[in-house]
Amino acid sequence: PFSEGLVDEILDRLFRIGDLKVISRTSSMRFKNSDLSLKEIASKLGVSAVLEGSVQRSGDDIHITVQLIDAKTDTHQWSNIYDKKFSDIFSVYAEVAQAIASELRAVVTPEEKKLLDKVPTKDMAAYDAYLTGRSYWRKLTKDDLETALKYFEQARDRDPEFAQAYAGIGDVWIGLQQMGFVLPAEARPKILQSAARALELDDTSAEVHYTLGLMKVWTLWDWQGGEEAFKKAISLNPNHA
Repeated sequence: PFSEGLVDEILDRLFRIGDLKVISRTSSMRFKNSDLSLKEIASKLGVSAVLEGSVQRSGDDIHITVQLIDAKTDTHQWSNIYDKKFSDIFSVYAEVAQAIASELRAVVTPEEKKLLDKVPTKDMAAYDAYLTGRSYWRKLTKDDLETALKYFEQARDRDPEFAQAYAGIGDVWIGLQQMGFVLPAEARPKILQSAARALELDDTSAEVHYTLGLMKVWTLWDWQGGEEAFKKAISLNPNHA
């Protein structure tokens, strides 16, 4: 669960750097077990560099290896090893994102720097529950989605200001509706409520905006009046538009 969450969190930081073009995890994971060469994969994704890494965790201790590979030459452009405590993980995310931006000569504005350093929750148990919830959510079976919901709700209960926990809850209900496990009449009010609260708490989070994207594709926008209902729920201001 932790390694999958690590990828999402680093990508979340990189997405916040406007000078970088970052491919989504969904697109890149299609090539996880591919026989294609790195150059071929990079060409299909339309990128100049590929980020790889590994994670090991033992209790509160984490060992992270990250490397940036030049797709044209198939050579290491940058790499680093982090031996940290789980409680220090947010600083690792920010450090990796800034190092990658530097290697790719991307400009990081002061506003973007603040976003990179932003800590989504101070409750590490809530964050751990969130990461575990994400690992179950990706499997999209009824049992796994219901287990994911329990972890996301646990994260929310531990930290009611944790925007990503609410986004996770919304994603679960979207998944339950998408897979036909619950009726839209049951799912949509819960999606509206959780997504609205997530956006209210943090309109800069990639995870929150991912939830909004899922809503457009799978739920509310095929429901007459859905967009208006969501705007009313969140009372959108210009920054959320």
